[in-house]
Amino acid sequence: LDLDDVIDELQSFRIERIEQEPLMIAARACRKNGAVADFPTFMDALAPFLAVTEPTEEALRRAWRLMDEGKRGIVGLDDLTRVANKYQMHLTQDEITDMIEFADDNGNGEVSFDEFRAIVGESDAAT
Repeated sequence: LDLDDVIDELQSFRIERIEQEPLMIAARACRKNGAVADFPTFMDALAPFLAVTEPTEEALRRAWRLMDEGKRGIVGLDDLTRVANKYQMHLTQDEITDMIEFADDNGNGEVSFDEFRAIVGESDAAT
């Protein structure tokens, strides 16, 4: 991730108190270590803000269904690209590919619900 671009994009939203938003805090924390960060580093900085006090199976499944619109049981590059575009996340294909690779334990190029749950569980265990 080009952190200067991320920060510029967040500031362009003209949100009041943008400096207190979790994405901005994580971007600035990563920026202290350089102009770019890989996805795992950015997720490590963002994870404390994403912690859910009691992540339930149902909450995880609701989040999963947003990505797995075709109900295939896996999320691939096209799925994550669709979600990123739908929510105007302005992610590059390389960034989306990094996200898939980060979560894809078995190396098949797609993320299963169990792999997704493992990533969310790692974030929760860090809190």
